[in-house]
Amino acid sequence: FFAAGDERAMRLGAAFHWNGVLAPTNVRVDAWVTPPLYTGKPPVILSAANKEAAALPASGPLAVPAGSTLIVRSSGGSLDVVVSGGLKEVAPTEAAPKGTNEKHFAISGDGTAHVRAPSGQPQWAFAATPDRAPTIALAKDPERQARGGLQLTYKIEDDYGVTGADAQIGLRAADTKDGVKDGSKEADTKAAARPLFQPPQFPLVLPNARTRNGVGQTVKDLSEDPYAGADVTLTLTAKDEAGNEAKSEPFNMRLPERLFTNLLARALVEQRRILALDANKNSDVYAALDALMIAPELFTPDAGCYLGLRSLALQLEAARTDDALRDVVGSMWAFAVTIEDDGVAGSVNAALRSAQDALKRALERGASEDEIKALTQKLREAMAGKVRDLARRAEQNPLGPRQPFPAEVQLILDKAVELRQKTQHAKPEQLEELAQQQDVLRQQLQAYRKSANSRAKGGEDGANQFTRDRKCGS
Repeated sequence: FFAAGDERAMRLGAAFHWNGVLAPTNVRVDAWVTPPLYTGKPPVILSAANKEAAALPASGPLAVPAGSTLIVRSSGGSLDVVVSGGLKEVAPTEAAPKGTNEKHFAISGDGTAHVRAPSGQPQWAFAATPDRAPTIALAKDPERQARGGLQLTYKIEDDYGVTGADAQIGLRAADTKDGVKDGSKEADTKAAARPLFQPPQFPLVLPNARTRNGVGQTVKDLSEDPYAGADVTLTLTAKDEAGNEAKSEPFNMRLPERLFTNLLARALVEQRRILALDANKNSDVYAALDALMIAPELFTPDAGCYLGLRSLALQLEAARTDDALRDVVGSMWAFAVTIEDDGVAGSVNAALRSAQDALKRALERGASEDEIKALTQKLREAMAGKVRDLARRAEQNPLGPRQPFPAEVQLILDKAVELRQKTQHAKPEQLEELAQQQDVLRQQLQAYRKSANSRAKGGEDGANQFTRDRKCGS
């Protein structure tokens, strides 16, 4: 009585359980374990008629994936199953066949199951194999593409297969400088930054639908993102069907950005990034825009550029909400791109980028051949449209719409055209003299180019010095 413990009442009642003692000969018990669907493993039969199942207690626990379901079905009699450990009875997902009794048990850990009625059934022991979390890591350092895209190459592993992965980017924590530790006044000031935009996050392309072990590659164009050019920390995450999630080691890097050759456009993009990553620095950005408008005859001789800067400064000055500041960030980018592209229509570039992105997404998802052909034709049309736009603008002014021919250059070009006409009808003895004159014009043009480059460099140095002086003064 004392040794029976909690089973004393059950054992006493078993003496009067006539179904167990006088079980009819036509009673049948079937039992099997169904692993989770995502594991791809077949069910394990545990019927008493199975000699291997009967030998389980002697051979040790049966290893099954955690999350499996034990199903015990009895036909022709009542069913009594006792479980222990990590087995728990759950409601069946489907109704049992007519004339049968059925019970379902979820296997979340090691445990046992014993069919007490009908009698004569073995006891099964289970060892639950947990689903390991996936692993993901960079196979090599991120690479910058020609147009400012970010290429990630990564290695993924999981016991049953990864179902999803993504890349998360965040601002890099401020490095300690001059012995300044966390908790100091400077650290508190840096921690108070108020970004206007969420850091970029995008899904990663898997080598196949359920990757158990493979290397994937994703190319993402973040050149227009406000975080482009900022010092960030990249983290890759991977998930499996069981909900397990794993993260890669953080990787510190500078996010690729579009390269601007125009100095004014480059300055605007830099101020745009400062404002986008910290709305509290709107006064500093306004001071920078104000500095760029000083001495327009030297730094912004084009009236359109000056008026554009003036409009941006007024828009920033009037911004009182975060939404208004986001509009300023968008205006700064659009103006910088317009300056850099030198008048190339924004719609032409947008159409080209849209066609490229659509074709890339179609290739990634394995679209049909007809869809690929249609998107390829759209890309060709977009590229042809940009070429036509550039050719039209080049015909209007070979030096660009914002760079009219200076008088001295126009004089040299006129003389060159005149000499070319004379050369076509000149006599052999006159060709040497005309060639010498052409050499003189070529030297004059080269001298003018050197002089213009020197003046441009001097203006740039002066603007940089003025900006530094103004910043120190403020």
